[in-house]
Amino acid sequence: MSEQYHIIDTPLHTTEHVQCLINSNIHTVIRYYNYEYSHLKNKQLKKPEAKALSLGGVRIVVVFQYRQNQNKDFTWQQGSKAGRSAHSWALKIGQPKGSAIYFAVDYNPSKAEISSHIIPFFQGVKAEINDDFAIGAYGSGLVVNTLKDKNLCKYRWLSESRDFNGTRNAISTNEYDLRQIYMRNSKVCGLSVDYNAPVLEGHDIGSFVLDMTD
Repeated sequence: MSEQYHIIDTPLHTTEHVQCLINSNIHTVIRYYNYEYSHLKNKQLKKPEAKALSLGGVRIVVVFQYRQNQNKDFTWQQGSKAGRSAHSWALKIGQPKGSAIYFAVDYNPSKAEISSHIIPFFQGVKAEINDDFAIGAYGSGLVVNTLKDKNLCKYRWLSESRDFNGTRNAISTNEYDLRQIYMRNSKVCGLSVDYNAPVLEGHDIGSFVLDMTD
């Protein structure tokens, strides 16, 4: 089943696996930004890995996540802090302006919780990103489409949890840009991965490669 999917996300470094990924028909890898002090060092995309992927012609998508799986992780101040860190990380990597940085909402908030927590967080993110990069949102159908309607994100990435609020409807109406595919214990090239699919093959999801002339 995985052979039809060409986009993966993984919390693990891919530098030593680029040729294997190419041979496995993977054309896009989703990796993570978070805070410098994070103990989750494997999750952090660094420039050597971004260069290795780019040299191999493998496109990159980035998502900022530092827990972000409960209401208390989402305030305007925390969004501002996340946006500032993501912006700084993108500049250090050499991420091209205009490409996307996604921000994770890794749980299933209600409509009221989206209003009270998620929207302020993304308002804080937007204040720091300042149109240098496109903002993406990862989460439920209700989360990503509410943020899209509020002009707080450009790209919508549905989490694999189809029972989250609004997700089945978003899939049925094609109101998303990218969706995570549920498969138990997926691996490619020895890496633990999730597979992903765009709403249409070739659809813009804000991916990039580094400018290797720098």
